[in-house]
Amino acid sequence: MSLQQELLHVLHTMKQAHLQNEPASAELRRDRLLRSVALIRENHAAFTAAISADFGHRSAYQTQAADLMTTINMLQHSAEHLEQWMQPEIAEVPVAGMQARIEASTF
Repeated sequence: MSLQQELLHVLHTMKQAHLQNEPASAELRRDRLLRSVALIRENHAAFTAAISADFGHRSAYQTQAADLMTTINMLQHSAEHLEQWMQPEIAEVPVAGMQARIEASTF
């Protein structure tokens, strides 16, 4: 199996799993976000080394400040505001008089 075929198989498997399950709950989404934070913190040295190698050489401080810490902050911010962002909202229709309704499963 080629790399492209393997990646397509993985993508298809992930898509099927997503379609078979209800939308993720706030609790599950928060858990995923916070596990991502832990993953970055636990592996920061490996990430820093890999990014430095990709650039030919890059300051560890620059990578940690510009890439890792901003990502951690974004993930934590997302975890804190998750419920607010999951609330239904009214969206304007693109053309006056157009009617549309989108329904999502309850979380």
